[in-house]
Parts: sequence; C-alpha cells; structure tokens
Amino acid sequence: MPLILDTFNSHLVVPYAIALSAVVIGVELLSRLEQPMAKRLTIICLSMLLLGWLDIRSLALLLFLATAIFGMTKARLNINHIIYPLSLLLIGVLLLIKDLSSLGWMQTPYVPLGVSYYFFRLISFLIEYSKQPEKISAISPLDYFSWVFFFPIFLAGPILRFNEFNRIDKQKHWARKPVYYRNLAVAIFLKVLVVDLMLFNLSYVTLQGTMELKLSAQFAAQHHYLNFFYLFAFSFSAFIHAYLDLMLYTEISKALSGILGFTCVENFNRPLLASNISEFWQKWHMSLSNWTRDYVFFPMLVKTRRTWPSTYASMLILGIWHAASLNWVFWAIAHATAINLYGELRKTRIFKDLANIPAGALFLKISGNIITVAFVGLIFIFVAIHDFSHVMRLLSRCF
Repeated sequence: MPLILDTFNSHLVVPYAIALSAVVIGVELLSRLEQPMAKRLTIICLSMLLLGWLDIRSLALLLFLATAIFGMTKARLNINHIIYPLSLLLIGVLLLIKDLSSLGWMQTPYVPLGVSYYFFRLISFLIEYSKQPEKISAISPLDYFSWVFFFPIFLAGPILRFNEFNRIDKQKHWARKPVYYRNLAVAIFLKVLVVDLMLFNLSYVTLQGTMELKLSAQFAAQHHYLNFFYLFAFSFSAFIHAYLDLMLYTEISKALSGILGFTCVENFNRPLLASNISEFWQKWHMSLSNWTRDYVFFPMLVKTRRTWPSTYASMLILGIWHAASLNWVFWAIAHATAINLYGELRKTRIFKDLANIPAGALFLKISGNIITVAFVGLIFIFVAIHDFSHVMRLLSRCF
C-alpha cells in the first residue's frame, strides 16, 4: 500500500477552498458596508461558524487560548521573564493537539492543518507584546479576534502577524476587486486540475507505485539495490506537488483577503530559482522562515554569537511546526547542515575569487541552483513518506 504524506493531501482541502469561495460571496455583500466595526464583527462570526462546523471541540480550545492571551495583554502582565517558556508551552500544546488529531480526537482533518499557523500567530503576538506592551495592550477585541481567526488564512496560512493585518485603501480595494476574483478563480482551477488531479496522481500513484513495485520485484529476485532514479523521480515530483499546493493555497488566501479588503503577505518568491540553500529559505514559505528568523535565529544568535546552533534551532522549530516526527526532525537537520556548510563554503578563498569574476559568478549561480533544487527535492523523501524506517530502507537499496 502506498505510504502517502497526509500533510499535503490536496484532495482533503479542496472542499475547504470551495467552501471559502461560497462564503466570500456572502461576505462580498457585507464588504460594501462602510462601517469597519461591522465588517470585522462579521468576519469573526463567519470564522467562528466555519470552525465550529468543522470541529466544535477544536474551536472551543482555540477560542479559550486566544481569549487567555488577549486577557494577559489587557491586564498588562509583565511576561518578559517567562516569554520563552510560555512560547515553548504553546508549542507543546500545538504538538499535543497534532498528536490527538492523529488519534482521531478531532472530527475533521481540516483543523489540524491550520492550528500550526494559528499557534505561531499567537506566539508572535505574545513576543511583540513583551517588546511593546503599551502598543499591543491598546488593541481592540474586534481587531484581535478578527485577525487571529481570520478564515482565509486559517487553513493553509500564511503566518500573518498582527502588524501585517491591515485594511486596504478603499479606492485601491474597489479598483483591484476584479483582479482578486480572477486570481481566486485561477488558483482554485489550477489547484483542482494540476495539483489535485495531475500531480497528485503522478507523484503518489504512478511514481511511488512504480518505485514500490520495483523494490518488491528486486526483493523477490534477491537483488539488494533500487535504481536511484525511481526514488529521486518520486521525491522530486512530491516536492513539486507540495510547492504548487502551498503556493496556490497562498494565492487563494491572498485573493480572499483582498476581496474582504485586507492585506496578506507573500509566501513564495520563485524559490526554484534560488542559487543556494540560504537564498532558497529566503524565498520558500517566507512567512514561516521569517518567523523562525525573527523569533528563534536572531535571539539565539544574540545569546550564543554562533550561527551554527542558531540555524539548527531555527530549522528544528520549523520542522516540528509541521509534525513532531523523526522524519521532519531529520529533514530539518539536513537543511540546517546544508545552510551551515554553504556558509562555510562562502568563506573559502576559491569561492570569493570565483564570485568576483563575472564568469565565475555565473558558474556559481547556475551550479548552485542545480545543486540546491536537487538537494531540496531529494531530502523531501523524508517527509513524502511517513515511515522513517521505510525511507531508510529505500535509501539503503539505492547504494
């Protein structure tokens, strides 16, 4: 039986995208209201109804946590000395919820996909409060709850921080509405046709099925190797599937946010054109990588003055954000190691000499892009298949 990664199971989330499109038709009528308070209150009600319909127990828990954190800021509690233990506690609750969801505690697969974004929004709010207590404590309940439960970004992000949740200028909003609707229609069409039907079947049915059959045939023939091409083809196609899946969902989120009259951050900036692994992470899932940079990497760099442990800590947090599994931990360690090694490579004399020559700089850019994309695609095998031992077995048969 194919071992499919349910984190990027596109066919599970398409109904959610269609539901959002249906909801936004009603919101379109309400978006014409001139009163910002009425609009935000409507967004809160719609978000609560949608989440309650998906899983009422999850809504109750998430609402309790959001209210508790908002109450802390309104009470102006001094949390500077406990901000990081409190953040780790929230990450622990996130991992517990993910674990419970795998045991069937949640009634739907949709909410577990969104809680990671939700918890990182809450953590960013707490950290910003510890830095600017006067400013954050002045935020109104309507502004806070319309942001933290904003339904267009709840399921698949991006991680929208509170200071990025802004109203679009009225004139610009109405002028760009046709563009938002066009982008929404195109993104859903591409997601359903290209990602859910074509790429999903190519990656997880055709290529993975072929790889598993080849492996079984070689076991039966007592061969101890698997052609590396089959493994790489599956892993790379699964990576492309995940990339387009996330990118198109970001486009859906941006379009819905725009229709409602609110800003939404970019999440991808042509990461497949990155010339090195560091640049890749400046272009890939930017709201998440920027979050770990600001709240994990920089604080740890200030304390340790060393980039290596700061990079490993950042990538480990980024990995367990997806799932607390050995697969994601290994994936995170591999990426952190690659980033650190590239940092050391840039310090070498030969690298500097090549970078100062036009032809050498071009060579570094092209070769770096090929190596980076190949590495990212290959390492994705660890998260494209659940079973870590099965991944290691596949890799061991290739060499």
